[in-house]
Amino acid sequence: MRNFLPSLGALQILEAAARHGSFTRAAEELNITQTAVSHQIKSLESQLGVRLFIRDRNTLRLTDTARNYLPAVRSAIATLSEATDSLVRREQDSVLTVSVFATLALKWLIPRLKSFRAKHPGISLRISASTAFGDFDSTTYDVGIRWGHGEWPGLRADALFPEVVFPICNPSVLANNPLREPADLARHTIIGSGSSFLLRDDWQRWLRKAGCADLKLEATITFEYALPALEAAASGLGIALGRPPIVNADIAAGRLIRPFDTQVVTGAGYYLVSATNIANRPKVMEFRDWLLSEIEQEQLANRES
Repeated sequence: MRNFLPSLGALQILEAAARHGSFTRAAEELNITQTAVSHQIKSLESQLGVRLFIRDRNTLRLTDTARNYLPAVRSAIATLSEATDSLVRREQDSVLTVSVFATLALKWLIPRLKSFRAKHPGISLRISASTAFGDFDSTTYDVGIRWGHGEWPGLRADALFPEVVFPICNPSVLANNPLREPADLARHTIIGSGSSFLLRDDWQRWLRKAGCADLKLEATITFEYALPALEAAASGLGIALGRPPIVNADIAAGRLIRPFDTQVVTGAGYYLVSATNIANRPKVMEFRDWLLSEIEQEQLANRES
């Protein structure tokens, strides 16, 4: 004969009613009606075949049977609650959620994730690579990569790399129409990005730095986002603005070159951010340490080359 087990909900109601000595206060704690509590207790008494409570005028007291039963009920609820909390914590601790804008994810982060997986195989990654780049949502993501000046209330921000802007193009673009000085840009197709915030179009800012602020760039192609603008430049369609580390791999591969040494250091930069209350969780620290180490190694390799 299969043993009968009351529902967990009924046992929770029994425990709360016994602790408060009141169906009304138990109902308030559990956010249900007093009628529901009374119904559940009556149903439980019927299923168990015993009386659990005695009403004595305005008081409610446990029967001896219920008083002997209650420690096992509380122990079972506590054991199940602890096991559930442990299960949830293990799941949370083994999954790292990362928010990063799509261009940096595709051009820089994703090619390096194999290294992170090799070092931390126990951490699963959930990555949101989005073109919609707003404030960091610390209730949804463990860490994020954000552009700015490193000052966000409630967030720890670790500097990754400064924002630097310079023209880039495919070598084939210069085969028949070389760029000897910035003014020569007037004879080329200029590729722009329509993004108004992140990776915004800084051509005028670069032209001022290059000493030709009044230069008219007539032949232009503008993309809504930065990634297709960079791909268009790499395919030889024209000249775009690049930012390390986003264009570093394409420059190393020869798909892109820098026709001029002039560059603009904007004063902003890219930061790894996380909410201060979880910044020291092991999975967050491991990702942060790995990412900063990757950048340090890359900078060292660039200095030696």
